[in-house]
Amino acid sequence: MKKNIFPLLMLLTFSINLYSQKTNPDSLVIGTKDRHQEMMDILFTPTKVPIKTIGILLYDGYNTLDAMGPYHTLAEIMGAKTFFVAKQRGFVKNQRGLEVKVDSSFEDIESLDILVIPGGAVETLMQTRDTVTLNWIKKIDKTTKYTSSVCTGAWILGAAGLLKDKYATTNWYRAEEVLKMYGAKFKEGRWIQDGKYWTSAGVSAGIDMSLAIIDDLLGRKYTESVMLDLEYDPKPPYNAGTPKKSDPLVADMMKEMYDMLMLPLINEEQAKRKNKSLLDPNNKIQTVEASCGQCQFKMKGKGCTLAVRINGKPYFVDQAKIDDFGDAHDVMGFCNAIRKAKVQGEVVDGKFVASYFELVDLK
Repeated sequence: MKKNIFPLLMLLTFSINLYSQKTNPDSLVIGTKDRHQEMMDILFTPTKVPIKTIGILLYDGYNTLDAMGPYHTLAEIMGAKTFFVAKQRGFVKNQRGLEVKVDSSFEDIESLDILVIPGGAVETLMQTRDTVTLNWIKKIDKTTKYTSSVCTGAWILGAAGLLKDKYATTNWYRAEEVLKMYGAKFKEGRWIQDGKYWTSAGVSAGIDMSLAIIDDLLGRKYTESVMLDLEYDPKPPYNAGTPKKSDPLVADMMKEMYDMLMLPLINEEQAKRKNKSLLDPNNKIQTVEASCGQCQFKMKGKGCTLAVRINGKPYFVDQAKIDDFGDAHDVMGFCNAIRKAKVQGEVVDGKFVASYFELVDLK
C-alpha cells in the first residue's frame, strides 16, 4: 500500500464504540468488545524503549532498496518520525540517478533513536574516507538506541570505528576480508545483532533487519501486523541469492564483475590502512607526486616501478610496490596517472626508501 495503514487505523479506532457488542459482519472489527480490545492492544503496543526519530542517511550513489526498504518498514513504528538525512539539504541521487529531496542536513540533526546507513558501490567506499560524514555518524551514535547498516553500509560503520571487535555482516562480496580491515568479526547471516549495532546482508536484507528491529521493540503480533501491511511473504523463483546457493558459475561471474569495479579501491584502502600503522609522528610528512617511473616520469628501467617526484626530481621507491595501491594499469592507476601521496622516508643510494606511503587524492 502506498501509505502506512496504521495511522489510518488509529483514526478509525477512535470512531468505533469500544463498548459495542457484535458488529456488522462487513465491518473491520468483528467480535466482542474483548476481541476488539485485543486488537487495540496490538496496535498500541508500547515500544520497549522510546523511539521518536528514525534517520536514514543518504549520499550520492546509495543503493535504492538499501534505504527505501528500511524507510517504508520502520515508518510503521507508531509515533516515530522517519526521515532522510544527508550532509546537506537538497536533492541526493541514487546509483541510477533517481533524485530524492532531503530536508534534513547534518547540521540539523543532533540526535536520533535509530540510524540506518545504506550501502552502494564505489560511492560507498568514498564515504568511508569522508571525515565529515564519519564524524557525524560517531556523534549521532552516542545518542542512538539502534545503529544499523544495510549491505555495504557496514563498511561506513566500520570506517567510523563502530564495529571494532563486534560481530557484523554485510554484502557477500569479500565480506570477511573487508570487515576484517575495519576490525569487525564477520558472521554470515541475513542480519546480525551485536548490542545496539544491527547489520544486514545485501540490499533486500535491509527489510528483514528492519522487521527484526520492530520485533525487538514491539513483539511478534505487531511485527506480523507490519508484515501483513507489506504483504511480506517472499517467494523468489529460485532458491538462490547467496554465493552458496547460487550456481557456481554465476557466483564466480558476479564476483569477477564486482572485482573489476571494486577490488582496486579495496586494495588501495587496505594498503592505506596498513601504512597508517607505520606513520612516525616524530618525522616530517611530505606531499609528493607518485606514479609509474617508466610510464609517467620517463625513468629508465625494466617493467613498471613505483616512483615519487620530490622537488621536481623522480626517485624509484623502495619498501612499497606499484600494485600495492590497486591495478597500475587501471584508468587512475600509476601507469596512466600521476597521483598525490603523503610520504615519510629518505633518499638512499638514489632511491626513496619509504617508511610511510599514503595516497591522498580520491578517484
